[in-house]
Amino acid sequence: MEGHGGDFFHTLIFTAINFVIYSIILAKFVFPKLKSSLEQRELSMRKELEESRMKLRSAQEKYALALQRRKKADEEKMKIKREFEELARKEYEKIVDSSKKFAESKIQELSALIEAKTKELKKELESYALAVAVELAKQKIKREKTQEDEKRFLSLAIEKIKNMKN
Repeated sequence: MEGHGGDFFHTLIFTAINFVIYSIILAKFVFPKLKSSLEQRELSMRKELEESRMKLRSAQEKYALALQRRKKADEEKMKIKREFEELARKEYEKIVDSSKKFAESKIQELSALIEAKTKELKKELESYALAVAVELAKQKIKREKTQEDEKRFLSLAIEKIKNMKN
């Protein structure tokens, strides 16, 4: 058994020495490069983190500015809308007033035209009635007239003509 136990200690010592040598090699050559690489990566990540924070702040500022511009644009839109509504209301009132005045003037024109036409038709009717009355009178006179009636009608007609001249 001794041979077997000696190998165990021999293997254990050899493994321990290998471990120490590997640890020294790792500590001397690998860990410094690994540490340097990790430190560079950490610096790079910190730099990227700071850049990201700066970009975030910049984006937040731009977003706030965009919100302000949008709010201003909305206010301006509402102002323009109110102005156009006011202009439309004034134009509507102007058109209604103009239409009323036009309608009133047309009503007055038509009333004057109707009145003139009525007077013209009355005169025409009076003329026609007078012509009919004269014709009927002529017919009646022809049937019933005497020489004395003719003289009297002639003198009345002359007298009326004289009165018309004065």
